[in-house]
Amino acid sequence: MMQALQPQHIIPAHQDMKGFAPYVSLAESQGYKVGRDLHVTSNGNTIQLVE
Repeated sequence: MMQALQPQHIIPAHQDMKGFAPYVSLAESQGYKVGRDLHVTSNGNTIQLVE
């Protein structure tokens, strides 16, 4: 799905931190980098994307 859509940012949701691991690994294998275009946070936190 990531290859088909080619999103600018990946934000895994609806999991605990342990559940994010497979999504993070998959995104990293597709060239996404944590903190740049791959954003992982706990439920309830706000993520602000600025260009």
